[in-house]
Amino acid sequence: MTDNSIVDNSMTDNFPKNIWFYWDYSRDMPDVFTNNINKIKSEYNDFNVEIINDEKINSISEINIIFPELLNLYNKINIYAAKADIARLIFLYFYGGLYLDTHINHDTNNINELFEKYKNYDFVIAKNDRCFNCSSLISKKKNNILNLAINNIINNLKKQYDLENINGYIKYDILMLTGSSIFFSILSLFLVKISDDCDNITNMLHFKKYNTAVYDFTKYFKYYQIGFHFNHGNDKHWHELQKTQKLFK
Repeated sequence: MTDNSIVDNSMTDNFPKNIWFYWDYSRDMPDVFTNNINKIKSEYNDFNVEIINDEKINSISEINIIFPELLNLYNKINIYAAKADIARLIFLYFYGGLYLDTHINHDTNNINELFEKYKNYDFVIAKNDRCFNCSSLISKKKNNILNLAINNIINNLKKQYDLENINGYIKYDILMLTGSSIFFSILSLFLVKISDDCDNITNMLHFKKYNTAVYDFTKYFKYYQIGFHFNHGNDKHWHELQKTQKLFK
């Protein structure tokens, strides 16, 4: 990937037309996921649609300027779920657009609908069963909430790395270190009760400080069930891996 391949809408008020997926290239992607990504490429041919991985993360030169400690920690992580958490935020921060997990299916044109509906916000996070859901995130470039979220993740990783250096394996929770709990901790100070109809304009969850909105994931996307069983080539889900495996190499 080169920067020339990125659709840069920084001079407009719209979300950049990028759609990002994460997958580690050293492991085979199931055909259902490959077909899903190809379908999105075909339907959204005016978007830049890319699969991001470790190599592409390490190619972003600005990371070492804005987040100087991040790559050193990122490259030592053992569990791909944590890497995927970080990778999506990095690409959204530097390039903007939409991140989707590979096991998310969609209906035709719903991505354009989301981009139009929330175009006045800097960042949009999904909710599912009244919880924040990072399977789908929409963002403009270099906004405040992503900067804070990434720095909070760096602090969490540094603490865990130091603990593992001293003690070996020590209990941790990826959801808390790098996952959706990062956003809950930031936004809980401004949290308004989430309405059952989150997409109703009068009931929309709106965090003014970070110009952030929340949308109902289930109205736009669904999961391919294989996604809960195919774990980047691992035999175990990250929930199980983190019970015995150190986060860092």
